[in-house]
Amino acid sequence: MAYNPFSEANQRLFRKLHHRWRTQQSRVQILRSQVGFMEDPGPKRPLPCQGCVNYHGIAYGSTRETRTPLICAIHPQGWLMGPPCPDWQGTDITSGERRPDRPSR
Repeated sequence: MAYNPFSEANQRLFRKLHHRWRTQQSRVQILRSQVGFMEDPGPKRPLPCQGCVNYHGIAYGSTRETRTPLICAIHPQGWLMGPPCPDWQGTDITSGERRPDRPSR
């Protein structure tokens, strides 16, 4: 097989372009994962969810417009009727057991 300088140059160019594309895709992925995290979210947990084991609180969605938080396993939008949530469950920190009673406030 004869040495072909054009083939070698094409391969080098292809590798360079592929590396540039992969770097750009990596940067885009990092930016997409940070969507919605630059603003101050306010209080971390809603008042009815303080100390509850059912609290999830992670936002899902790929853009700022479609990003929605999943607040709770039982109430996805959060308990909206007032602070005493009927499904609230806490954990005993020392034993890790669930306790159905609310902490005193």
